[in-house]
Amino acid sequence: MIDIEADLATVFYAPGDFAHEFIRQRPGVADKTVSGIPASEELESLSNRALATQRQLLLPASAAVMRDDTLTASTAIPQWGSAAGDTFKVLDLERVADGAEVLAHIGKAGTP
Repeated sequence: MIDIEADLATVFYAPGDFAHEFIRQRPGVADKTVSGIPASEELESLSNRALATQRQLLLPASAAVMRDDTLTASTAIPQWGSAAGDTFKVLDLERVADGAEVLAHIGKAGTP
């Protein structure tokens, strides 16, 4: 039988080519290392006169990331122009695919 959770963790979200590790922090809960695939989306605004880039992070649902969690990058994330130790805030979440994955919308919170 196929173990979807194990496949997501070892095949798609293993740190390396695409995935990066983050330390998830939430008040009252122990810190947890989670892996996700960073991406960005360009959004048009001001009647198509300006573009804004929104950071996104694709994670397995088992990462248990919630709105307002803080994520600290363990390594540099070139596609976000971020260094190791930069912190991000989870702004919003949406389930994708079959619900086994979550797309987190991310805002930058600070630098080390």
